[in-house]
Amino acid sequence: MQKKWIETNMGITRKTIDQYEEHGFIHPTKNPNNGKYREFSEDDLKQIWHIKFFVQLGFSLEEIKNMLSNPNFDFYKAIEEKIEKMESEKNRLEQLIGLAKFIKMTGLFPSVPSEMGSIKFEDFLKYSCESLSVDADSQSAIMYEMLQYAISKPDAEWDNEDIQQLFENILAKPESEWNDEDMLSIVEFFKNILGESNIESMFMLRSYWKELASLSQHEASHPEVQAVVKKMYDFEKKFLFYEHSGTMTPQWYAQHVPSYFTGSDIATFNEKKLGKANCEFIVKAIEYFGDHSE
Repeated sequence: MQKKWIETNMGITRKTIDQYEEHGFIHPTKNPNNGKYREFSEDDLKQIWHIKFFVQLGFSLEEIKNMLSNPNFDFYKAIEEKIEKMESEKNRLEQLIGLAKFIKMTGLFPSVPSEMGSIKFEDFLKYSCESLSVDADSQSAIMYEMLQYAISKPDAEWDNEDIQQLFENILAKPESEWNDEDMLSIVEFFKNILGESNIESMFMLRSYWKELASLSQHEASHPEVQAVVKKMYDFEKKFLFYEHSGTMTPQWYAQHVPSYFTGSDIATFNEKKLGKANCEFIVKAIEYFGDHSE
C-alpha cells in the first residue's frame, strides 16, 4: 500500500507516516515499477496503527521506541503513570472549563493583581479556578445550567406574562398550583438557593432595568436617566455588592455591571426580556454614570 491509500483509508497523515519511518518503526520498500513511490506491507500498516494508538494514550515517539526496543520495559508501570498524568490534566482542564464558563456567564474576567510580582501567574490561575469556577459551588453551577436552558428556549415557549410578574404570582401560590415545570425549576432555584430576600432584590433590580428601558428615548446623559442609574447603584451597593461597599465606586460599578447587558449569558437572557436596543441603552447610561460621577 502507498501513503495515499493509508491517508485515505486509515485516516493517518503522510506527515505522521514520515515521522514513524524516521524513528524506524516502519520499513517501506521501493515500488519496483516506480522508484518514486514506496510500498507499505501489512505489518507496516499494523505497526502504524499500533504506534498511533500509543501516541493517543500520551506516549511520545521516544517512549514508544524505548518500549519496543527494551525487553525489560515495564508497560504496566508506564500506563499507570500515563493514567495519573491524564487524570491530572483532566482535573486542570475541568477547572479551566469551569472558569471559562464563569466568564461566559458573567462577562467578567479575574482582576489583574494590583501589584505585578505580588503573585505568580500559576498561583493566580489556581486561585481564580478555585474561587470563580462555576463548579466551585452548587449555586454557580445551577445558575449556569439554568441560564443555558433559559437562553436556548424560544420566547414563544415561555409564558406570555412578564417573568417578574410570573415570579411574583407563582411564589404566592402553593406548589400544587404551579403548572409550568420550566418556570417551577427556575423559581425553585431562586427560592431554595438564593433565598426570599434575594428574590425581592432581583425584583427590585429588574424594576430599575425596566424603568431605564422605558426612558430609552432620551440620551444616556439625561438627568432622569441618570437619576435611575444612581438609585440602581445605591441599591446594588447596599444589597447585592455589599462585600465591596467599602471600596465600590461609580467607576467600579460602570466597569463590572454592563456585563449584565452585553457579552455574557446573563446579557443574552436580558436581551430576550428587555430587547437588545434597550440593553445597549442601559450600558450607555451606566458608563456615563461611571464617567461623570465623583
